[in-house]
Amino acid sequence: MEISVGMVVNDAAKRDKYKNIVNLILGRELHRADISFYSSLNNLYESTISGNKKLNILIIPAAQQSFKLAKEIRVKDRNCIIIYPAQNMDCVLDSFESMPMAYVLPNSNHEQGDLATAIKKAVKYIDKQTQDVMFETKSKLLHYALYEIDYFESQYRIVHIIKTNGNTETVTARLDDVQGLLPRNFARCHQSFLVNMDNIKSIDKTNKEVHFHSGQSVPSSKKLFTSFLEVYKKYLNGGEE
Repeated sequence: MEISVGMVVNDAAKRDKYKNIVNLILGRELHRADISFYSSLNNLYESTISGNKKLNILIIPAAQQSFKLAKEIRVKDRNCIIIYPAQNMDCVLDSFESMPMAYVLPNSNHEQGDLATAIKKAVKYIDKQTQDVMFETKSKLLHYALYEIDYFESQYRIVHIIKTNGNTETVTARLDDVQGLLPRNFARCHQSFLVNMDNIKSIDKTNKEVHFHSGQSVPSSKKLFTSFLEVYKKYLNGGEE
């Protein structure tokens, strides 16, 4: 699989260094790298916004102007992963509001190691996006890419699969068994609802509701809300438990 990486770098020596780092990391992860360097934010804008170039990973400097452009890119392609120097997840959330899937590159004296760690996390996320799941009913096999699913809803021994486009399929199963088939980006916010955390746009703490980028929403139970928030925050913070 080829992963497209964009970097805002105008120094030739730094370009060579970053190119070597990215190629080495992606090679170890069995991916090919398509690396694009941009000498300025204007060049990046012309390529991505005006030119419609899609990037899997974008590495930018931590500056307000960079964040403004990164937000536009994320609106156009919300799966693009933004990497920039930040010390904690609050900085990411403040910068990207409801689009927090940007990985943090900590400020330290070990920039190369930090960048490698951030890229590895990004690649892990990209790989997960290509995963799929299959369910069998009496009449057919249902096959989905995980990113297509917003949430699962359980009613007795029936589970509804709700996709991002609003379409619904129904299978006979227990929600616990469905959860066992899925990776860690799916979490329980309610006894009857299992949500795809990658597709969450925002969480309403007052009304205890989970809102998705698709415009759909589900309730969270009082019993599970606090633990679900903790799971979600940890997941955003690089997916570490």
